[in-house]
Amino acid sequence: MTCSGWLSSIPVLSAGEAAGFIGEVAEWPNAPVLKTGVGSNLPWVRIPPSPLWNADTGTLCLSLLCEAKDIFVSACECWTGMKKLHFAIVPAAGKSHRMPGRHKLLLPWGSETVIHAVLHSWMSSRVTHVVVVIRPDDQELPSHLHELKQRFTWNKLHIVAPDSTPPSMRDSVVCGLEHVNMAFHPARTDRWLLAPADIPSLSPSVTDGVITASEQTDQIVTAVYGGHQSHPVSFPWRTLEQIGSLSTSEGIDSLMNADPVRQFHVAADLYPGDIDTPEEYSAAVSAFQAKRNAGRPGD
Repeated sequence: MTCSGWLSSIPVLSAGEAAGFIGEVAEWPNAPVLKTGVGSNLPWVRIPPSPLWNADTGTLCLSLLCEAKDIFVSACECWTGMKKLHFAIVPAAGKSHRMPGRHKLLLPWGSETVIHAVLHSWMSSRVTHVVVVIRPDDQELPSHLHELKQRFTWNKLHIVAPDSTPPSMRDSVVCGLEHVNMAFHPARTDRWLLAPADIPSLSPSVTDGVITASEQTDQIVTAVYGGHQSHPVSFPWRTLEQIGSLSTSEGIDSLMNADPVRQFHVAADLYPGDIDTPEEYSAAVSAFQAKRNAGRPGD
């Protein structure tokens, strides 16, 4: 079915009519630039792009796609060229033992914080939803995350705090994946992306490149910076089953030893690094400032 034919076959409600049906109107400040997925009680609610967006009146039309998952996936491919859903998992439950003092993710980064830069990168990419996993006893990070979500209307940001602190990054990742499984019921062909929470120089263009590469394959896809393999990494959803069979000593990276890996190559100077020590933080801030002074925004 062609895009125009498919669009003419689905029900389109006004924002008011949709509100009466689902009890919540999904708001999106940049509706003409379609994002796959919005915050709502029903996961199959889509804000269509122009011309269904009435720019003159500012009216939102909501297409209710509740009948079948394959219809929703057709919408993704039709409107955005994306054949799959892409869920980002951001493990932020560590205690940063090598960074004494202030919370590592709340350290300054430009005029904001490290975690703000990380999330801004994800939100600027084509990922469907972003899941941040935090410790239940974290006193500082949750309030900052909720403030960011409200301030920037980050509807696709989900903050997950398990009942107990995940003992490892792998456990944090599993917690995030379980949240996605329960909330969105992904297909085996959908994807999940992984990058640590302490890489504020992660480029959304690199993330989008990894997403584009993963649209054409069932393999794991990883970014490679001038020969250096790093994040983000995109996994097919079916690998969730493989995680359960890993030994207690194996991390998520073990999946890349068991499955074929496709590489997405980018320039070496885009390498995001990470921040584990005060020295690495100082070096990362210096590099970020140098890029800004050179007219290159580091994100």
